Amino acid sequence: MLTVAFFMIKTFHCRITNYYWLTCYTEIMSETQVKPHNNAETDLTEPGSFGIDIQVNGLPYRLEGSIPTEPSSFDLVVSLPTDAWEKIELEIDKKASENSWFASQYKKLQDGLNLGGGKIGSIWVSAGESPSRAPTIHIDRIQTELGYLPEDSEYNKATGVGSAILDNLCALADTRGWQITLYPLERDGRLVSDDLQDWYRRRGFKFGSDEQDVDREQLYPGFDMLRFPQKPDRSQPILKVLEQ
Repeated sequence: MLTVAFFMIKTFHCRITNYYWLTCYTEIMSETQVKPHNNAETDLTEPGSFGIDIQVNGLPYRLEGSIPTEPSSFDLVVSLPTDAWEKIELEIDKKASENSWFASQYKKLQDGLNLGGGKIGSIWVSAGESPSRAPTIHIDRIQTELGYLPEDSEYNKATGVGSAILDNLCALADTRGWQITLYPLERDGRLVSDDLQDWYRRRGFKFGSDEQDVDREQLYPGFDMLRFPQKPDRSQPILKVLEQ
């Protein structure tokens, strides 16, 4: 699995008993099938917030977050289902109590990235700016982390979580008529820029040089990529929330 980090955050790569700890961010080059879980019910616990059961490449997950009506700061989070997390939670707590290194890295994961505790992926978004003054959101960070899960867990080497989060965000932006900007930054050296950029291009993100009909002045200064609103992908579970 190829991965990439958006910010210069220290990555940890170490083999310890029963765990392969690898802090990783956005999954690349995986074909992802995302759909609402059968008979899934959407929870709307407070205005703008939601929770819905989904499936990614055959495994069940929980997608939660908030949906603003205007570009603003918000996040989308993918977690293990409650029953799946409860099966391994005690094992992870036991490992943390026995291994101080694991405990310190797990705490950093929880405090610094708001992952752990069953959370395995998230996307952080803020209000963006566009020279055209079109409503815009900016992706600050996409991250996934499966390394804290036990090796014998079916979720430890699961794929497609990062793709699922981004695809749902794009569907939301398309429905709202928002542009999306991001900076395709590699930090850990394990992913070449072309792979990362191609991953975004397949989802409609472009540099000004990609096509002649894209005005360079419509893009952020520097190397930010821009995605214009498209026809929403009706297969994305987040649209079920928007339709309620």
